Amino acid sequence: MDNLAVEDLETGGRNEFLFVPEIPARAQMAADAGFCKIKKLRLSGTVRDTGNGDWQLHGTLQASVVQQCVVTLNPVTSPVQAKLTRLYVTDASRLMPKSDFEIPEDENLELLRERIDLFELARETLLLELPQYPRIADAGSDGFATGEVPKAAEAPQPNPFAALKKKFQI
Repeated sequence: MDNLAVEDLETGGRNEFLFVPEIPARAQMAADAGFCKIKKLRLSGTVRDTGNGDWQLHGTLQASVVQQCVVTLNPVTSPVQAKLTRLYVTDASRLMPKSDFEIPEDENLELLRERIDLFELARETLLLELPQYPRIADAGSDGFATGEVPKAAEAPQPNPFAALKKKFQI
């Protein structure tokens, strides 16, 4: 089940869900997002009616994703454990900022549609939670990321003006 039909949800009750995509769906999600592989992915939670036609979703995403290290290009596995909340609203005006320079109040607001797409919710959460620049723990960077002096800079360098000084000495 990768969608929740809103019409099938129980009003006044607690609607539990569990989304564990099969290997082909995980492979497609990984290819679309540029990951090497999604080893496991599990999205679980509840959806409740708020009483005014809106629906509140609380969930937990657990995943293990293989990405490419930005330094060595070797595979690196990144675990993900994330809590997520969404409020699916019927009033689209709640999603719009009041002015051009205003940021919407709540980034967890979504417009309620006929179905709640769990596949898309899992994909979006993974993209937000995973490191943008994954790296293997012992991947070197010549010290630039850590502030250490690179090895090549430690050796004394010849003075480029030494030859001029020698030439103009009498």
